[in-house]
Amino acid sequence: MIRVLDASAIINSNAYKDDCECVTVQEAIDEIKDFKSRLMVDMAMNLKRLRVFMASKESLKLAEDKAREVGSGKQLSNTDKALMALALDQKKRDAETILITDDFTLQNLAAHLGVKFEGVTRGEIRQKRTFKKQ
Repeated sequence: MIRVLDASAIINSNAYKDDCECVTVQEAIDEIKDFKSRLMVDMAMNLKRLRVFMASKESLKLAEDKAREVGSGKQLSNTDKALMALALDQKKRDAETILITDDFTLQNLAAHLGVKFEGVTRGEIRQKRTFKKQ
């Protein structure tokens, strides 16, 4: 199983502490500012429990296009879009890909793109929604 982690998942979950493959994007790592959390991330990366990848341009375009289509293009950050694109890339490699995030807008986009997701501390959306197109 591959877990794609956003910054809150990296800080607040135990996702990368077991034997699953955990990945993220550099933008998510850059969002982690406090010293203790940075140490935890550095240790996880040194132990190869967390790896950083860059999403493909094709998947990034797909994520951006779908975000606009469902009306969440302006609510999602570049980091969010990169994470979604990375999840799409990983899904192409392995059917067991899960996006770990508390961001409901990102969860909604994942639902629209057929990517499994789990919350960290806030839970998950109950249904996917489409908002006014942007």
